[in-house]
Amino acid sequence: MSSERFETFEEDLRVNLESTRIKIEEHIPNSIGEARKKLIRDAQRQIEEGSVLTESLEAEARSAPGGYRLPMMSKVRNYQKELEKCQKDLKKAMSQKGNSQYSGSLDTAGFFSPEVVVQENSDNVNREQLMEGSRILHQTSEHIDRTHRIALETDKIGEGIIEDLDGQKEQLIRTRDRLEDMDASISSSRKVIRSIGKRVITNKLLLIFIILLEVVILGVVVYLKFFRKK
Repeated sequence: MSSERFETFEEDLRVNLESTRIKIEEHIPNSIGEARKKLIRDAQRQIEEGSVLTESLEAEARSAPGGYRLPMMSKVRNYQKELEKCQKDLKKAMSQKGNSQYSGSLDTAGFFSPEVVVQENSDNVNREQLMEGSRILHQTSEHIDRTHRIALETDKIGEGIIEDLDGQKEQLIRTRDRLEDMDASISSSRKVIRSIGKRVITNKLLLIFIILLEVVILGVVVYLKFFRKK
């Protein structure tokens, strides 16, 4: 389970880093005004989300079995380096002026044409919204695929558990039948032992009676032989 959670966090972090790099390397340098500020805020937010995902990855890696822990921790360190690079690149992009797209859009006084600036800002916002929507759609589709795959695996595990329970049920039924047979055999043996015990007691009583009878007869014989003559 830990491996599945690690893969889920890893995929989310990859999408996050890719989107962040595109904003920093392509969109922010080519934007100005409010569009640029919005892109910077979005990039900062995504870096914060990436930091949270990295911490989740590290927690999953530390709880993994020994054989998997080292490779997983190596991946975590690589993602941490990528995230740090995004932070540095964002600071660098924030310190630069985002006017590379507008070098050919100056009027005769040397200022940006308002119509061009507004149009470019609108295009940047629309393009960013489309890319953000596409990213969210792609990420949602991947989540659905993973959920579907996990559901199928869960169904297979459930079927296996049911089969195991059926097998255990049959074993318990056979064991119960054997115990019933053993109980019947024990009951029969108990009756035989009781019968033998009764016979032993009867034989003992009979033997005692015979011994007493012999003693009495012996006493009578002794009496008649030695005492009666006198």
